Amino acid sequence: MPKWTVPSLEVCGIAGTYRSGDSMDAALARIEATTLSEYTRYKPADRRVDEKEGARDGQREKPSSDAERYPFRERIVAAAQAALRRYHHQIENLCDVLAKREQELQLDLDQRYATKRDQLNASFQNKADQIEQTIGPSSSRHVSLREAFQRAWDRERQIEADVGRPLRVHLVYSYTAIMAVVALIEIPVNRFAFELYFAETPALSLMIAFGIGLALMILAHFAGTWLKRGFGASTTGQKFAYGIGVAVTAALALPTIYLIALLRQHYVHFVEAQNVSFSELLEQRGFEDVAQEVIATDLGTSGFMLFMVNLLVVGIGVIVAVARHDAHPDYEKAVRTRERAEKRYHRIQARYDRQISRAKTEYDAQLSALEKQQDRLEREIEEIRSRQRACSAHREQMLERVSLHLKQRLQAYEEGNERTRRSEAPAFFGMHDEQMLRKELGEALAQSDVSASPGYGIRAVK
Repeated sequence: MPKWTVPSLEVCGIAGTYRSGDSMDAALARIEATTLSEYTRYKPADRRVDEKEGARDGQREKPSSDAERYPFRERIVAAAQAALRRYHHQIENLCDVLAKREQELQLDLDQRYATKRDQLNASFQNKADQIEQTIGPSSSRHVSLREAFQRAWDRERQIEADVGRPLRVHLVYSYTAIMAVVALIEIPVNRFAFELYFAETPALSLMIAFGIGLALMILAHFAGTWLKRGFGASTTGQKFAYGIGVAVTAALALPTIYLIALLRQHYVHFVEAQNVSFSELLEQRGFEDVAQEVIATDLGTSGFMLFMVNLLVVGIGVIVAVARHDAHPDYEKAVRTRERAEKRYHRIQARYDRQISRAKTEYDAQLSALEKQQDRLEREIEEIRSRQRACSAHREQMLERVSLHLKQRLQAYEEGNERTRRSEAPAFFGMHDEQMLRKELGEALAQSDVSASPGYGIRAVK
């Protein structure tokens, strides 16, 4: 039999019979020892006592051959019934403890568990609804970002359908760096064109050279962009407008390059012919005469080379700008807008998913703990029912043992009686079926159940 622990057995109210923490075997053994100990064994010495009593009665011809009553049998059956009633009473007390504990656990299982589960479900649903309303699909921010992403997506698809091709851009991330490097190349190229006029402040000549290079790259940017979009324009008006833009940038860039070449050529002539500084020349002849002299300078080899170098640099800038931009003026903007809208939308969606996942993980952990508690309660209830079945089985076992004990005593008594009597033995001698004795003892216990309080009675446990 499994070693179960019986809880709170002191409540049975029989001092010294039960102890808290007893195993089920120990509790049943203690009840058996305090109520039916004399019926659990039948030794040869006990048998000799019954045989001697039977022999004494046989010498007195008791019971008579025609007797209807069997005093010895009545006496030992009555004693066994009394002992069984005491046993039955203590077993019922133990069953009451188990039944009470089972009711408590069943209440936890049927009501408190269901309440906790409903509260847990409601808490998770409230938290999920709060997340939904804050950053979820039902929140105003989520709806706004989703609609913005949808509008940007539709705009990109519309342009793609109009031009019949995907976006074509190159050097997206290196374009600014390339143009900056080209502008920096202009510094050593053009520095000597201004060295003569700002000999006293060389840093200023470097700044002017960088400024000129930056301006030329800006012009190259717009010239390349408008040139690319002019080729991709769908109407004559758009082509003409972009052509005007390219012409304006060329009208600004080419004279600037030519002027720089003249300044460079004048610088070469001045260095070769003059023995005075440029500031002294300005004091002697004046700014207007010097400017007219610069403009009237014929472009020589040095100036022409500088003009071609600057033209090449600007041409590189125009080519890079053409490669960088798409022919449709709004295509790249639509793509970038869609990408930003998509990132913002996916960011809030990912944040929503993380919070929902975190809430679901917490809910699953709490639900798992609650289900483990439910499993524990179910196991404990099943253990209690097993104990109740053990009580019922022990009761049946005790009935069998007491019946067998009575049968052995009656057989010993009748053998001793028949050896010493001279008359014929009564007719009821030898008619002691074990099942009949068990039935008689069981009927006595059933009568005690009816007369006992409603709390008593062996319970049938499936």
